[in-house]
Amino acid sequence: MKPKLTWHQRFDRFKKLFKNPDGSKLRNKDIDKICGFKEGNINTLTSPSRPFTKQLKMAIHVFEKERGLSVYLE
Repeated sequence: MKPKLTWHQRFDRFKKLFKNPDGSKLRNKDIDKICGFKEGNINTLTSPSRPFTKQLKMAIHVFEKERGLSVYLE
């Protein structure tokens, strides 16, 4: 069985592949807005010592489903 990507790896891929409607790269303040966090919280919430919140996991999950991305290492 293939190993799964960690939430941190999935977040990095989400941030790299997701584009704003104007085509610009996704920034931390954009992710804060998408997930309903206060501006600046995403850095704290994605630190390796903290578990990911449900809102952030859901945003990543929906993005992966829309793009047809696998959660397994390839």
